[in-house]
Amino acid sequence: MPYNCRLKRVGYRKFAKCLLEKYPNMHVFGDSNTRRYMKKITTLGEWCSTPEERNTKGCICEDYMDPFDRFSVHARSSFIDMDPLTGGSVPSGEFSMTSAPANKSRIFFRKWEGLTGQFSLDWQDVFKDNQIEKIHGHPQVAVFSLTNWDAAFSSRAAFLRDLELLLDYIDLGYSASTELIIRTGQYYCCRSDSSNLMRKYSRLRNKSFDQQLIDAFKRRFGSTRKVSVWDVSAISENLPHEVREQAVVCASNHARSEIVETENQVLFNYLCG
Repeated sequence: MPYNCRLKRVGYRKFAKCLLEKYPNMHVFGDSNTRRYMKKITTLGEWCSTPEERNTKGCICEDYMDPFDRFSVHARSSFIDMDPLTGGSVPSGEFSMTSAPANKSRIFFRKWEGLTGQFSLDWQDVFKDNQIEKIHGHPQVAVFSLTNWDAAFSSRAAFLRDLELLLDYIDLGYSASTELIIRTGQYYCCRSDSSNLMRKYSRLRNKSFDQQLIDAFKRRFGSTRKVSVWDVSAISENLPHEVREQAVVCASNHARSEIVETENQVLFNYLCG
């Protein structure tokens, strides 16, 4: 990694325009950290954008109960239409599930808690009968966020088993032209989980799951599809130690809104820079 790497800032309206022009259909799979970056995208960067907001509980760590009107944070599946001027919103009334209206792009967001364990029994539903493109449209790009829940609640063997199942679903359900982006788990720093959930977190465990995730995608699709890695863990890992220690206050291991912004800029530069 270059020591003096700099990204140009891609504005949210520019990113939304880029989606309309290059990626009119995008599929996104992920957990509550995905919810947080989707909040930034659908509000065109306004979520947690002021100094006063950035110091609130929702922007620092836990936003699950915060009111939000762009999409339902409780829904398993959301269809979000992105307008470069007004941002994202859930379509009302009757609408096409496979494409967005004119002058908008479509993001299909599927919330999951990883692939294995007690919280993720329904993750396979959306892939049943290999009909995902027929039902939810053909995406130019699909983003898969994993590791966070898998490392916390499952074993390596169970994760690899279900990961192979996911790869089968992708292979059979998505056209070869769909680019695949792997979003790593969040960086884990400086503590053990003392909550009643007893998450099996550790820095090296999370890194190991990330590497197995990346290796599995590249083994399966490296010669037949475009596979890229959105390494959000590396962003936080390269922050000063005192900044990394701030994560101690968040049992959910959510990235602060300022980190979410940096993570998004990496994605925006890659897709639209």
